[in-house]
Amino acid sequence: MPAQAMNFTGSFKIISNPSSSDLARLDRVCFHRPWEPSAFHSLLQTPTVWAWMLADEERSVGFICCQQTSQEAEVLRIGIIPEAGGKGLGRKLMSAMLEHIAAAGIKKVFLEVREGNTPARRLYEGCGFRQIGHRARYYNDPREDAIAYQWLRQETEI
Repeated sequence: MPAQAMNFTGSFKIISNPSSSDLARLDRVCFHRPWEPSAFHSLLQTPTVWAWMLADEERSVGFICCQQTSQEAEVLRIGIIPEAGGKGLGRKLMSAMLEHIAAAGIKKVFLEVREGNTPARRLYEGCGFRQIGHRARYYNDPREDAIAYQWLRQETEI
């Protein structure tokens, strides 16, 4: 029986405070080197860590985790399942996170990404992140440099 193509044109919603098991399950699908489930459990016990998941009525397709430190935040992990890539779902997750942290008064967000991860870099740049640094040999398996990005909240004049 031929495999059916998954439909990603439906209505996806942002789910706040997903379970550590949901995050770990998605992480295993999204990444070559997934985090241990206990890492997500520990993260979610930290009051300054926020997580969101993107899902429709049938399935979860992505997640994002970030941590606040004073007036700054860092994106710890963001993943979209491979078959849902390139459909704007990562942007939807990132936009929800940026909206939440801006409302919380956070002025800066940082993240690192593999230098060769062009789709992710396009996403971050499209969401207003700017490259601020380069970290040689930051990632393992395979060894790769990281690009550091920063997002600055734009103050609006009244």
